[in-house]
Amino acid sequence: MPSSDDIALIGWSISPMVRNTDKTEAQLEQSFAGAETIAKLEPQYAKQIIAGAQSSFVDGADWAYVAGIVAILLGFALVYFFFPKKDKEKELLATYADQDTESGVTSPGG
Repeated sequence: MPSSDDIALIGWSISPMVRNTDKTEAQLEQSFAGAETIAKLEPQYAKQIIAGAQSSFVDGADWAYVAGIVAILLGFALVYFFFPKKDKEKELLATYADQDTESGVTSPGG
């Protein structure tokens, strides 16, 4: 059975995002802690300051989702409109193979 250290090492090697999670979490905590500190200095505005920090966090998350969706849609459009369809790809591959055999180039396996 793998230990938690083994799982952490596997995660480290698989995804660079795992490495940034702790750093990002610390920055978010510092940001919110900053809002709490200011709220303590200005107690009459404490509720508004905390609500503003929470609202900013949620708004930022919403924009991140929108940016992700836009990136996915742009990627889809790029593949759909600019990559060759299946039949065209087969034609291209056949053309490349013909050109290779005409110029005397052989495949590495043959």
